[in-house]
Amino acid sequence: MCCLRPPRAAFYSGPALKLLLPRLSALMTFASDLLAWGRLHGRRDMPWQQTTHGALNVYWVWVSEVMLQQTQVQTVHPYFLAFIRRFPTRRGLAEAPLEEVLAAWSGLGYYRRARNLHAAARQLELECSQNDWPSTRDAWQALPGLGRSTAAAIVASCFNQREAILDGNVKRVLARQVCAEQPWGSAALDRFLWDESQARLPEQADAMPLYTQSLMDLGATVCLPRRPDCGPCPVSAHCQAFQRKASLEFPRPRPAKARPVRQTRWLVIVQPGPRTGELRLGLQKQPEQGVWAGLWSFPSLDPSASMPEGWAEWERFHHDFSHFRLAVSLWMPKPLLNALGQAGSVLSAQDSGPVAFGCSPPTFKTITDWLEQGIPSPVRQVLLRLAKSLQT
Repeated sequence: MCCLRPPRAAFYSGPALKLLLPRLSALMTFASDLLAWGRLHGRRDMPWQQTTHGALNVYWVWVSEVMLQQTQVQTVHPYFLAFIRRFPTRRGLAEAPLEEVLAAWSGLGYYRRARNLHAAARQLELECSQNDWPSTRDAWQALPGLGRSTAAAIVASCFNQREAILDGNVKRVLARQVCAEQPWGSAALDRFLWDESQARLPEQADAMPLYTQSLMDLGATVCLPRRPDCGPCPVSAHCQAFQRKASLEFPRPRPAKARPVRQTRWLVIVQPGPRTGELRLGLQKQPEQGVWAGLWSFPSLDPSASMPEGWAEWERFHHDFSHFRLAVSLWMPKPLLNALGQAGSVLSAQDSGPVAFGCSPPTFKTITDWLEQGIPSPVRQVLLRLAKSLQT
């Protein structure tokens, strides 16, 4: 049963009642139809779904929900397992150095999530006893990095709270249910769909864990962005987009907007290590504010600055962020560039000497050691390509 109570028929008659009845029917059957589908077809193989004495592990659910912000399940799965092995408890996470947390997060992207997760763990350790957790959405939403939908998913799943969720998958499901005309990403669409999500909640609080998971599963496995599988969809009977044969037209796309491009040069600086044949590479820790706050990246140079003689470009690539594209050109000393791929030649050509580019001195480690640190995904990919070139 849906939480919405149908109004008394005496208030409606004729055309008004004819328009209202399909809407009421859709709202009243949505939860029951979704729950029936979820019992048979919902995903149950995710590690954070494991229970002890019938109860979910709140810490696992919390970590998974943060990781799943803007990241798909198949990507999160191995990172979650590794993260839980490294930080098996909330206290272990709170007491760990931030650099260790960022290293465990390396490659998953959106590193602010890791910083907020670490800060929230420390706050919870101060405010709660060892096995105590907040049980309301407001309390979770007051923690760093937790918005309304993530907080609602945690309390609905772990504490049977009747709280609506609205992540990207759920937005798509509901936008198609009602043929929402507001463009994707707009505040107007979010306001409209929050009301829709709230109106569809089941009345029974103990149905909330299954309902919440089933709603997310529906968007992730059936109501897909480009290839919606409307045939087996449990709520297609009242889906307006399906009835109009217009599922691919919803949600309405956001207005096209050119993504700005930021240019930069990355400098490959190397020096010999203390052991015979060892080569170390220099990276710099990024400022505590910014896209890659606290992570390690290559020393960078403004592309408008002139390069000193003896340096050459190795490669170019770009990396897309949500709000801009980073265009990178990689530079290294010509002797090093010429020696790549020539066994035995790299060490004799590697001494780039001091680099007078106005940047702070880098920290030097082997590529193997850097791969264990907190580094952004594009830096990791460059290191792997360098390692491969140095081995050939």
